[in-house]
Amino acid sequence: MSAIRRRARLASLTRRELEVLGLLLEGWTNDQIAAALTIGKRTVVVHLEHVMRKLDAATRTMAAMRARRRGLFIPAELSTG
Repeated sequence: MSAIRRRARLASLTRRELEVLGLLLEGWTNDQIAAALTIGKRTVVVHLEHVMRKLDAATRTMAAMRARRRGLFIPAELSTG
């Protein structure tokens, strides 16, 4: 994937995807993320699938590493108030 396409995909992360990434980086489980953001567990999974696709990451761990390296997340304390 070209650098230009990669940047365009990164820019397309939604606020909610950035919030989910922030909680993932803190080590939260899908159940914990769902409870904190008052969304369903399946919705968390869908957000993570979108994030993984946009970050070109095969796993949640890879997505988390790429997000941390690029500063692409909303810190947990800002997501959960």
